[in-house]
Amino acid sequence: MGEMKRLWAAVGILAALLAAALGTGWWVDGLTADYVSRLEQAQAMSERGDWERAAQVTGGVYRNWQERSFWLHALLRHSDTDQVLLLFRSVEEYLKLEEMDQYAAANAQLIAQLELLAEMEDPEFTDFWQLLGYHDAITPEIQQVAQAAEVFWPCELYYHAPED
Repeated sequence: MGEMKRLWAAVGILAALLAAALGTGWWVDGLTADYVSRLEQAQAMSERGDWERAAQVTGGVYRNWQERSFWLHALLRHSDTDQVLLLFRSVEEYLKLEEMDQYAAANAQLIAQLELLAEMEDPEFTDFWQLLGYHDAITPEIQQVAQAAEVFWPCELYYHAPED
């Protein structure tokens, strides 16, 4: 009976980790989609010559990013969040200078980096499958059953699979 409790405890922990990873992905995806939309609006404003309004919208997005910086740094890779911060600062400087070409390029880079953050949090890009492969969690028996059923995705399923 003690082994069954440990099994259910392990399953519960794994389910909680998966739920947390999926929840984080959902949150980051929604957050970055909102930021991208607002930055695209700011770009359209600058193209119409409304630099002041574009700066206000971009500043609002930046403040929103800063308000969530603790969680973003805790949940995402620091190098990625630092890159977003640097790009925000570049965009703000080009807005002040009202330099359309430089601003458009920096804003496009910022948008691309935000979209990249959202992609990295998608379940197929996370380390979940690598976690399952850790310490032989995916056994040769699982691999053989998957092959017999012609299940070939995710490819990590066959990591260190036997030749037969």
